[in-house]
This record gives sequence, structure tokens and C-alpha cells, in this order.
Amino acid sequence: MAGNKEGALKAAETNKKKYGPDFYKNIGSKSWKNPERSRKTGFALNPELAKEAGRKGGKKTKSEYKKEDQWTTADELKAIIESQGDDTGVSE
Repeated sequence: MAGNKEGALKAAETNKKKYGPDFYKNIGSKSWKNPERSRKTGFALNPELAKEAGRKGGKKTKSEYKKEDQWTTADELKAIIESQGDDTGVSE
């Protein structure tokens, strides 16, 4: 039952039975006491790189929304409706 809350609770229960009730406390403390573990990883090492990555991602996202063929003006809609003729079934 992996991938849901029920499965996670069963796994936690199994870990506590196998390794003791303070299993998660122990693995957490081992991790933080390890001098080999780096506290500065990823973008924390290079803020300029993070800034550049954010700029590129934002620019790409914004450019996806600025496609000219995506929007139709009122005049274009009127021309489309007129070119299709009056097949709406509504009589005047």
C-alpha cells in the first residue's frame, strides 16, 4: 500500500517495532551530527546561479502566455461569425 497515508502509517509502525519507538528521532539526530553533511548545498552555494535559473524559468513561462495567435480580438470574432453564416438556428 505504498504511496498513501495508510501505507505510510503501516511502514512507520513496522519501523518502530523493528528498531524501537525512537527510530525516527535516532536517524534524524545521526544525520545532523554527521560532520560530513553539508549544510550548504544546491543554490545555497551560488545565489547568482539561483537568480539566473529563476530568471530563465520566469521568462520561459511568461513567453508561453504571450503568443500572438493565442488571443482573438473582437473584430476577428465578428469576422469569423460572419464567415460561418447564420447557422445558429436563431430566428430574428
